[in-house]
Amino acid sequence: MKTFILGMTVFLTALLSFRGEFEAAWLIAFVGSAAAISRTEVREHQRQTGTFTFAAPTLVATLPVTHEDLSDQYVCLEMEATLFVSTTPKGDAPTDTVYRAPIDKLDAPRLGGLKDHQLVNRANVKNRAANRKQIFGAVQHMRETYGSSVVAEVVKNPAGITDIVAFGKERTLKALKQNWELTALSDQEQNEIGSALAGLTRGAVMWGWTSAQPNATLKVPDGFRPETSQRVSVTGPTDITEAKFRTMGLNLRKARQKQINVMAFCTLDAAVQFDTFFREQVPVEGSAVPVRSFHHDPAVDEYSETITTYRTRNGKISVDGTDYLNGLRNSATGLTGDTTSGSAVISGLLNVPLDDDGNSALQPYSPISGTGIPAGAYIVSVDSATQITISANATANGSDVSLKLGVETQMLFVDLEFWEQKANMVPSHVELTPDGGGKDGYCEQMNSLFCTYPALIGSFYTP
Repeated sequence: MKTFILGMTVFLTALLSFRGEFEAAWLIAFVGSAAAISRTEVREHQRQTGTFTFAAPTLVATLPVTHEDLSDQYVCLEMEATLFVSTTPKGDAPTDTVYRAPIDKLDAPRLGGLKDHQLVNRANVKNRAANRKQIFGAVQHMRETYGSSVVAEVVKNPAGITDIVAFGKERTLKALKQNWELTALSDQEQNEIGSALAGLTRGAVMWGWTSAQPNATLKVPDGFRPETSQRVSVTGPTDITEAKFRTMGLNLRKARQKQINVMAFCTLDAAVQFDTFFREQVPVEGSAVPVRSFHHDPAVDEYSETITTYRTRNGKISVDGTDYLNGLRNSATGLTGDTTSGSAVISGLLNVPLDDDGNSALQPYSPISGTGIPAGAYIVSVDSATQITISANATANGSDVSLKLGVETQMLFVDLEFWEQKANMVPSHVELTPDGGGKDGYCEQMNSLFCTYPALIGSFYTP
């Protein structure tokens, strides 16, 4: 059969070439050769395994040809687990470790008119590019490691794991994506690569700060940050009310200058409170019965009480709970330090959270609060394992003062149309040189988060 196919291929190719139909000749040669080779491969696979009968169609994916195995790249967490990373649009890769983009806004509309035959001269000509500024993004390098012993590689099913190396790679990819989700939904401030700091990207919460970011060089310019009214202070999740939802929707509508369609990424307790709006409203004078809203899915004959979308006259807000919205803030249970009135140094730190390398996990630019620490203060530098310097002088002396890291943001309202993730390196595995102790390696990526319209960000937060 192979000889017949090749013979017909040569004959038809020669005939078409003689007639001057070179494109057709090339196509016959390509298809005929592929058919002969594929037939040979299938026959050889059939001889070795006894499979592949030709009585029925064969899936291409099962043919014994080379296929790129991408399975290890798709074991990352499902979309529901990393909502922000999974739903944010992916942009082009940055061409520098710190990149920039122009940002602009329209003038406010105005009433009034002009006198008939009023002249126009240079004195009353307006520069329409005067509102243009630049915003910056920075690339962050992230890495997670995995390793295995040679015994675990050789012994079958150690602790019930079939392939200990593949298991390590899978967990590393998951950890990497979790880390990026937490970073993207954090109040981390961006910083370019320097002698003391790695390159850091700006988290979504920091993009939404109403005041200037701590890094004056890479800050969002004045006039392009959200209005103060878009950052609603709450004392806790039970203080998130329907009225505040309407207020936030109105503020975002004004910023957008048209109907909004925003995602509200929120902590899980805030998501429960959102459901409570519709499930347990208390009747008031002149009202009917409490609202009881549910959704019926006929495909599975299932009723759901969860409300995920809230529509007002100002537009639509979709609410999704996540574990990662500043999810690790205050994970340092019992963090304390000593303050001195008039000094920005906090010493004698106890119960400091550590990273995987045993170093302090405190981050520069992370907000910090406690007795005697001015509102809005943040960490300027981590001086040692037991000392930090903050952005404002303490107002009181204190010993073992309870310290609180970050801002416990409950909800973050974003329009995904104006967000981008940029990647210079997608998650990839690198194996280390064998040293006799088993296979070791790491998975790494380079990412950046960028917002082209920071003015359209809202938040409910706990001071």
